[in-house]
Amino acid sequence: MYDEYDIAPADHHLKQADYGAFYHKLDADHDGTVQRFEWISWWSQKFASLETANAHTHGQADSIHGNHHCH
Repeated sequence: MYDEYDIAPADHHLKQADYGAFYHKLDADHDGTVQRFEWISWWSQKFASLETANAHTHGQADSIHGNHHCH
């Protein structure tokens, strides 16, 4: 889940830009506000995708991730 927040850039350091990018990702209609339905929709889809994920996979290489055994 950490990788969902680590967006701008994906460097394993959470910064103010990461939080802004995360809320922009949740704001489906791009009106500058995350409505309750947008929040629920995004998290529902995220949890559904995690239930079907193979082991622990994400888009960052071990060299960036730091530990090949994960978190």
